[in-house]
Amino acid sequence: MTTVVVLAAGAGRRFGAVYPKELHVLRPGVAVIDPLLDALEALPLPEAKVVVVISAAKLALARHLERSRRDTAFVLLPHSDVETGLGSGLLAAAPWCDDTVLICLGDQVYVSDPVVALSEATTRVGNGDPITVVAASTHDPDRLRHEGALTVTDDVVIAAAEKPIQTDGFNACWSALAIRKPMLAPLAHSLREAVTECLIDAPVVWGPDFLNLNEPADVAEAAKAGYLP
Repeated sequence: MTTVVVLAAGAGRRFGAVYPKELHVLRPGVAVIDPLLDALEALPLPEAKVVVVISAAKLALARHLERSRRDTAFVLLPHSDVETGLGSGLLAAAPWCDDTVLICLGDQVYVSDPVVALSEATTRVGNGDPITVVAASTHDPDRLRHEGALTVTDDVVIAAAEKPIQTDGFNACWSALAIRKPMLAPLAHSLREAVTECLIDAPVVWGPDFLNLNEPADVAEAAKAGYLP
């Protein structure tokens, strides 16, 4: 069985809204998180469950998803762990995870359908790979400084860094991870310390480009570029 963990507990201070940034409206009736959940529902997995990690400040997100996604489960991340980011969210979700885990980010908007890439990564892990990275190619130094940066050669990660200052040599950013459960705790503890060596030697599945909506300007720029409806 596959567990999809959607990490959505971040404080979102840079976004500066009084509501969770995952609820920012992309178009009437569609919030930032909705296209990701639509894609997850379309994954051709025989058995899967979705676990969304939120904080107490994000209860509005739980109410939004409960109305439209009644099969979604929620894990509440303690306030003291919100600042330690993705790693703490994964540790909070770990007790509810099954053998194969797909990790996605709730504030991420793909510019085209990610179902094929997410499905391939999950299948590869189900067939024995300990971890598979879904990535998008980029050489934009500003973007690499703000995301999980990778150096990929022959579809394998040979270097990784979380928001590196120096971006020379990096050529991709990761958007999702598929992982076997025994690898989950080591990955989570590494991410808490902004250490990404556990991604090295992982195979890469190339997925669509994506946007992390961290600031209001990101939404405006994405719409201007034609990435958003």
